[in-house]
Amino acid sequence: SRLFGKRAEEVGEAIARAQAVLDLLKLSKADLSAAIRLVAQAREALARKEYDSAQALAVRAEALASSLEERYRGAQKALSALTGIAKKAREIGFGTSEFDAAVAEARKVARDGTVEDGLTMPNYLQARAILEAAGTLGADLLKRAQAVANEIFTAELALDALRRAHPDARFQL
Repeated sequence: SRLFGKRAEEVGEAIARAQAVLDLLKLSKADLSAAIRLVAQAREALARKEYDSAQALAVRAEALASSLEERYRGAQKALSALTGIAKKAREIGFGTSEFDAAVAEARKVARDGTVEDGLTMPNYLQARAILEAAGTLGADLLKRAQAVANEIFTAELALDALRRAHPDARFQL
């Protein structure tokens, strides 16, 4: 019948849109396997002529793929920020084991995944939260270290001025 042929075509287009989003996002390193499984389920539902189910699965796959990519980018941004903080900390002589541990924990959390609406997927949101918390602590540490370094520099300038004003006196830090 004409009505069902049109519906099948609409659902096929929805599945094609979801697949196109997945194809585009495959260029990223986000784990899109949950969305890929939804597209496969949508195709199976279409083959069984379960049009409403197929449509819903395709729409859900497209939304999930975009969401996973966005979450992944957020986690990557937090990782990049934390990596920069760790580099600065190393440059001024601080240990970075806490930062390294946060990165390892975030990677494990992302890999272990989470379940949302019955789908298992990477837990990029929790990984991002771990990385951002470590980044906040690291930024505070660097800020305090910079303040201390500035105070030391000011004290050294004062000592140099005293030494010039009183060349015979002995001043030390």
